[in-house]
Amino acid sequence: MSLKNVNIFNYKVVFICLRHAGLCLSLKSSDAMGAPFNHQPQSGEQVMKNILLMAVTLFMLAASITSQAGEGTTNGTDTGTTPGFVGLWEGVDPEDGSHIMISISSNNGGTLKVLLYATFFTVCDDSDRGFVQGTGNVSTEGALTVNEFIVTCFEPSKTVTLPATFTRNPDGTLKWDRSAEPAPAPPTVILHKTSN
Repeated sequence: MSLKNVNIFNYKVVFICLRHAGLCLSLKSSDAMGAPFNHQPQSGEQVMKNILLMAVTLFMLAASITSQAGEGTTNGTDTGTTPGFVGLWEGVDPEDGSHIMISISSNNGGTLKVLLYATFFTVCDDSDRGFVQGTGNVSTEGALTVNEFIVTCFEPSKTVTLPATFTRNPDGTLKWDRSAEPAPAPPTVILHKTSN
C-alpha cells in the first residue's frame, strides 16, 4: 500500500493506492488554510451504499490476500489441486452489462471459497445491492463446481441458491457456465485474472 499527499490548487488530496487490488482512492481532506471542505451532505441511503461498497471491496481484497497466503501446494498452478482458479477475476455480464469481481481462495481442505460482487443483480429484482458466496470442489475433469452459490440480496431482502461451474480456458481466462440455472439460463461469462 502506498500513501501520498499532493497539494493541488490549494486542495490537499490524499491518494491511497492498493497495488495488490489495483485500487486507488483519493480523499479530499482540507484546503491549504486547513479549513474543511464545504460539501453537500449525503442522504442516509447514499451513505449506506458507500459503506456497503467499501465493505465488499475490503472483504474481496482481504480474501485475495488470504488466498495468496494460504496457497502452498494449491497455489493455482496446473500442478496443484486447484488448477489456476485461486485469485481475483473480473469480467462483464453479457446479460445486463454489470461489472463482476470474483475472488477464489483456498480453504486448505481441498475446497475453494468463491465470493462474487457485481454492480447489478438481475436475480435481486434488478437491484445493485447484494453479494454471492459458495464453496466448491475441483473435479477430476478440472471444473470448479459450486453446488450452492448463494445470492444474498439486500433490496429486496432475500436469498437465492444457484449452481455454478467454472472452467479454465486455454487462453488463461475463466469461464462461468450458468447453463444449469433456471430457464431462461443466462449467458456464459468470461473472466480475466487480475491478481493471484
